[in-house]
Amino acid sequence: MQPVRPAGSVPEEGTDEEVPRPDPTVAENERRRALIAGAQKEADDAEATRVADAAAVQAAEGTVQRCEDRLSQVRAALGKVAGQLYQGTGYQDLRQYGVNGQLDQARTLALDVAAAEAGLAEAEAALTAAQRRLAASTGAATAAKEKLERTKKENPDLPPTPPPAPGPVPLATAEGTGCQAAVPGLTDVQAANAATIVQVGRQMGIPERGLVIGVATAIQESSLRNLANETYPESLALTREGTGADHDSLGLFQQRPATGWGAPADVMRPEYAAGQFYQALLRVPGWQDLPLSQAAQAVQRSAFPDAYGKHETQARQAVSVLVTVSCVPPGWVVPVGAPVVSGFHTHERPGHHGVDLGAARGAPVLAAASGTVLAVVCNASTGNCDVDGSPAVSGCGWYVDIEHGAGLVTRYCHLGRRPVVRPGDQVGAGQQLGVVGSSGNSSGPHLHFEVRLDGAPLDPVAWMRGRGAPLGDDPKGG
Repeated sequence: MQPVRPAGSVPEEGTDEEVPRPDPTVAENERRRALIAGAQKEADDAEATRVADAAAVQAAEGTVQRCEDRLSQVRAALGKVAGQLYQGTGYQDLRQYGVNGQLDQARTLALDVAAAEAGLAEAEAALTAAQRRLAASTGAATAAKEKLERTKKENPDLPPTPPPAPGPVPLATAEGTGCQAAVPGLTDVQAANAATIVQVGRQMGIPERGLVIGVATAIQESSLRNLANETYPESLALTREGTGADHDSLGLFQQRPATGWGAPADVMRPEYAAGQFYQALLRVPGWQDLPLSQAAQAVQRSAFPDAYGKHETQARQAVSVLVTVSCVPPGWVVPVGAPVVSGFHTHERPGHHGVDLGAARGAPVLAAASGTVLAVVCNASTGNCDVDGSPAVSGCGWYVDIEHGAGLVTRYCHLGRRPVVRPGDQVGAGQQLGVVGSSGNSSGPHLHFEVRLDGAPLDPVAWMRGRGAPLGDDPKGG
């Protein structure tokens, strides 16, 4: 998630949006964390190569041993026949098989010896090559580890990754959201986690095939349990359903913070983990046409690439049930009671990343859900948000951003005067933030309302309808 911050926002000309400028300290810390994560991934990859090469050496040594055993056996057999022929032993065998038969047997065994010698030579050459590869990968792994240690020393004392905002309103959680459903073969907790995966996918517009891939992947990775990991002690204090032990993997999809999946506290949120999985899946070329195991493996890069497919039937059954379940988190309210007078990403305004609610001047503007006030900003090209703006003024006027957790932010623009909340305040659903006005890029009193997930704008009408709090005259709201 990249939240909009109150400091450094600059207006985007001709719109009522503002382009956030990252806090330089936060940006520098993220850059340093990225350096460490990159070095960690390089070290992990190099170590994985070394382990694979060591296994190849072990296998080559086994092949050499088997070739040596075979050569010993055929040499012993040839020696026995040769002794019978030339040392006057085995008289009864000579009488039974005849000298010509013994000569034929000797010739066959001699060919076997030559073949065994060639096989041994080939196996020894393969072993030598494998040992060279192991020596090279061992050196590379050592160098990568040293680079990781240097990178950590060069970037010391990084502040901890901020924990999730207090009072988050998740998209769908295991308890209290209406996502409980009886799914054959799943416990209540597993069904609730599967419901979260399905709900997030539906909100992202993922087709049903993708939902099945997501649920099947989580069944394989975690048995649909939100798993902590002792590698990250902070994860043990978060909501969890067990503790895993696979590297530094966390959560439903066993995603690794060190390889770029996100901060531990984020990866442990089922809705965030599901969103990250789907975003990665969408980047796989032709994923909808791939077998389930191939599509999942392209995202997960598992040591067991064929394991996902065995869960396809169960995942499909779960999805068929869960797509009919309405997961409505508690506590969502309409920010202002008014009709929608300008829609989201319309043909006339494709850059309009929210909706305009035509409320009367001075009407209370309410927090749509509980969360933390992230920004309170005057964003107008005139520098004055305490007077009415106009279409000639750029910016959102007085606006408030609220972070609800799980990458979710709501925005309230064009307020009539300075909002009554401050950054860092905890607000509840329905708490007043300010009043409707016409500051910034505005032709009359209204509330511009946005919903963003991990920075990407969502249609507020569809979102609020799904939360059980339809906006204005939404015909599907009732």
